[in-house]
Amino acid sequence: MATKATKGARRAGVAQRVPLRLREAQKEAAKLLQTMQERVNDMLPPASRKRLAQLETRFGRVRKEVERVRTQALRQAETRARRAFDEVGQRATAAVRPVVALLDLASKADVERLRKRIGDLERRIDGGSHSASAA
Repeated sequence: MATKATKGARRAGVAQRVPLRLREAQKEAAKLLQTMQERVNDMLPPASRKRLAQLETRFGRVRKEVERVRTQALRQAETRARRAFDEVGQRATAAVRPVVALLDLASKADVERLRKRIGDLERRIDGGSHSASAA
């Protein structure tokens, strides 16, 4: 049994370290790609290097525009969802309101008033029976 727990503990330790290794691998890959891009740029003639820089700039602008449109679309979708949810709530309330009115249920305040009234009546009855037995 002890060996099974130890193996399980070892597996858990490895599972916890794996994300760290993945992050390190991602950092290393990013560094390698950056280095390779710089080397390729150095090998290109000036005209091609300029053209590549222009393309990078254009891609950056397009990326920013796509991000802006995505953010705006998300905002609109959230607003529409909120409105639809509110409308469903209002429709449900409107559908339930006539049923509740037909049931004519007592409110909490009504129940509390009735409880006090019954208590008063019970005290009167108890008080009246005591005075009758005393006479």
